[in-house]
Amino acid sequence: MLGTVVVSIPVGQDVPVALLFTGLTEFSVSEFFTSLGLKAGRQSMGTWHLATGLWLMYLTWATALNLSVGFKLLP
Repeated sequence: MLGTVVVSIPVGQDVPVALLFTGLTEFSVSEFFTSLGLKAGRQSMGTWHLATGLWLMYLTWATALNLSVGFKLLP
């Protein structure tokens, strides 16, 4: 959670990374509720896992394009 708080302060182009840490935090919170046996926690865990995974793949792809040919995809 500390990573989300530290990176969430929008300085420069850290917003995409802040969104990544926010997704990871939400996944961990959902995992906690799943461990308590709540069905809603399991469903939200799957949603956050999918959303964070897709965002991480996008960031990887955007970084690779930026480093290879200088094409900017990140805001």
